[in-house]
Amino acid sequence: MSRFSIFSLSLSLFFSSFSLNAQISPLTLPLTTAENTNFERTGSYHEVVEHCYAFARAYPRKLACQSLGQTPEGRQMMALVYSHDGVLTPTRAHSLKKIVVYLQAGIHAGEMDGKEAGFIFLRQLLSRKVLSFKNVVLVFVPVLNVDGHERFRAYQRPNQNGPLETGWRVTGMNLNLNRDHLKAEDPHMKMLLRFLKNWRPHLTADLHVTDGAQFEHEIAYIVEPYKEGYAPLIRATQDMEEYLLHEVSKKGFSPLNFYPSFIEYENPLSGVEREISTPRFAQGLARVKNRIGILVETHSWKPFRTRVMATLESLMALTEFTDKNAERLREATQGADREAASLAGKTYVLDYSLGKESIPYSMKGYHFERPLSIITGKPVTVYDPSKNEVWNIQLYNHPTVAVETTVPHQGYFVMPSAAQASVEERLILHGISYQKLKKARLALKVETFEVSEHTFAPKSYEGRQTLSLKGAWKS
Repeated sequence: MSRFSIFSLSLSLFFSSFSLNAQISPLTLPLTTAENTNFERTGSYHEVVEHCYAFARAYPRKLACQSLGQTPEGRQMMALVYSHDGVLTPTRAHSLKKIVVYLQAGIHAGEMDGKEAGFIFLRQLLSRKVLSFKNVVLVFVPVLNVDGHERFRAYQRPNQNGPLETGWRVTGMNLNLNRDHLKAEDPHMKMLLRFLKNWRPHLTADLHVTDGAQFEHEIAYIVEPYKEGYAPLIRATQDMEEYLLHEVSKKGFSPLNFYPSFIEYENPLSGVEREISTPRFAQGLARVKNRIGILVETHSWKPFRTRVMATLESLMALTEFTDKNAERLREATQGADREAASLAGKTYVLDYSLGKESIPYSMKGYHFERPLSIITGKPVTVYDPSKNEVWNIQLYNHPTVAVETTVPHQGYFVMPSAAQASVEERLILHGISYQKLKKARLALKVETFEVSEHTFAPKSYEGRQTLSLKGAWKS
């Protein structure tokens, strides 16, 4: 990035912040702790609850404040629902053919950019300083990991450039909610899924802060589905990604359309992979439910203010695209649902792995060296942010199929056992239809999966052990 570009970006961020504070009266809608401290700090969860109710009191015809339930440590998980014309319930939203956009922040409670940007965005909408978005209903959960948010300390994310204190990554049960969307093990996630089952959002945006390498790009996106699925939905997703990249770039940022994690840890020249997200993530769960999901990742080495503003511009662009393409997105998701209903007997991909195909990519990085660590004896990457450098790397953007299955013609039988209640609970949480058989049925052609080989991962990952199975379906 040139000195002129840095100067232009600084000016744009300065005037964005200035206009926000100048346009909004704190007597009408409160500013966040971040805004009041020049983005040095973020507020406690108590501030989230206060702002939720304050926004609803000030604009009761446009915004509703709701509690999703109580966390294990006794706090209320809050959601804000916004609509230009007062459509604030899922029943009315779907009956009036609105597009439901769901925004979630603070799933990792040390990553607060989405919480701050979401409140600023809603304040702009309520004060009519930006477009009204007549076709969209916004549902915003400012902090998903509520209990983790209140484990408030400094230095919990040492390579994150602000705020001074944050919450903790995992919940009070030591579970990572960003790996819990499908298995729904933590009470936080169960509350959320019960809430979203009625809203059935067309688009889900999960707001994060990444870490790792140092580079110039301030923000990155992973959009799903982008490879396989219902063709009109794929095209709509691709167009949304293109619009997002274009609009956010116009604001002086340099966004990426892949997660900036290197194939070889800490080695930028090893290249990057554009993965297909599994349903343990929010965007992956949206994909398998025939909806659009996007992971938004600001870069932790950038200043807190810069990251919040990049997230704010992303929310604006996403909502603009959704509002302009409401009918198209509604038809695409409905078409995907119809196509999914005819999957019986067809092959369905369950997981992907790194493919061999790649394309050249020029990434805006910094000069780096890889000396041997005096502790481990292995190479460690040391960056010099004062020296801009273009990394000419390979982007592996064609994942290959790793696991696939044939979809059964009638469905799956779950035999009565201790696990049945756990399975049933998750079917209910995800809105999957099922029935209980009141008596045995004879003369049915069924298959069972016989395991021939099982392998546990060599070490646990965030408190859970993964298991790989090999085997075959047999009559």
